[in-house]
Amino acid sequence: MCIRSDGEVSDYEGQTSQVLFMRNYLGQTSFDFPVDRNFLTCPINVLFLLATLFGSGATKGRTALEIGQALQLRRDMTEHNLKPAMEEVKMLYRDLYHELSAEQTMVNDRPTNVIKIANGIFLKAGYEVDTFFNWSVQNEYFSKFHQLNFEDTVEAARRINSWVNTETKGLIPQLFQNPAEIPRDTRVALVNVLTFKDVWQRMFLPVQTNVEGFTMSNGRRIDVSMMSITEELPYLYDTSLGIAMVRKWFKNGRYSFVVVMPTDKTDTTGMESVLSGSYRLSVLVEKQEDRLVSFKLPKFKLESTFSLIGSLESMGIRRLFQKGAADLTGITNVERLYVNLMKQSNVLKVDEAGVEAVSAVVGLAVPMSLVRPEVMFHVNSTFVCIIYDEQLKVPIFAGRVTRPT
Repeated sequence: MCIRSDGEVSDYEGQTSQVLFMRNYLGQTSFDFPVDRNFLTCPINVLFLLATLFGSGATKGRTALEIGQALQLRRDMTEHNLKPAMEEVKMLYRDLYHELSAEQTMVNDRPTNVIKIANGIFLKAGYEVDTFFNWSVQNEYFSKFHQLNFEDTVEAARRINSWVNTETKGLIPQLFQNPAEIPRDTRVALVNVLTFKDVWQRMFLPVQTNVEGFTMSNGRRIDVSMMSITEELPYLYDTSLGIAMVRKWFKNGRYSFVVVMPTDKTDTTGMESVLSGSYRLSVLVEKQEDRLVSFKLPKFKLESTFSLIGSLESMGIRRLFQKGAADLTGITNVERLYVNLMKQSNVLKVDEAGVEAVSAVVGLAVPMSLVRPEVMFHVNSTFVCIIYDEQLKVPIFAGRVTRPT
């Protein structure tokens, strides 16, 4: 199906606060990463972290106002009147957190959570923490704060790494590879992690996985383990937008795996527009039509850990990171705090089905090799992948794969 103009897919008028925030966030972070590098981020978890700072009263005055404006909140707010916006954030956070955390899938005939969310606030040891902040961050924002001696960078790194490793069940064993990454004058460290785990509604058969070529953005060709299946999938091919797109369902049914490639391998503008949010994914999804697709996708594990500070500053959140300007008196009055460390870590692993899921879904894996596919969608060069929430109409994860590993 062809879309005659990109006006419709670029229109965000009337969208929810979370959709608008994620569009701005993806536009900034994807721009900050070179197009020849693997990239993965989780915009909704950044929203959770900022909402915690704003809604718990940790930030005050102009510092809070900048965060509230970046969150695209509907309520009017000024630096002297933030309460209505704080209530809006509280409801937004609560609804999103419970809705996402409740989703389950079946692995080996046992229910397991699809998404796990964790926010950690690490504070310099010895600080007297505000009573309301202490209560709010734990009871309203489901976060945990920990006191650390940041001057002992080895122990601080060990503690944070241990927390991340536990919260992600070993998917992210180390957030900090080197203790020197943590400045000794750190007062507050904010770390957010989100893991997603589900199995395909129709699995790729391992016997149909073969070694095939994959062309990287620099023209170099490498061998990858290429999965293969023929099945009916939502499909879009539009030369005016410069994209080809398929969507494959996870077993949970709420989430799908979106893969986008350029129609012209020499021009990735359209593909990058999907990643950055310049093209609204929900509109593209509505334009898709079910087709019988020969779908080939590399097995890969995508990992990304990076600082959020530069991107958030570009979105207007500046005072939070400025010594002497930040107002975090909602956390403590012991001294004027500012944030000098904010990192996000993401992991996405894609394979045939997950070893633990083979026996549970093998009965659904009916090969269709004798059926002639209507279209070929063979992912043998740089592509964008998105885990898409069909209900919220937002990306949970969004990434670019230039070299499958």
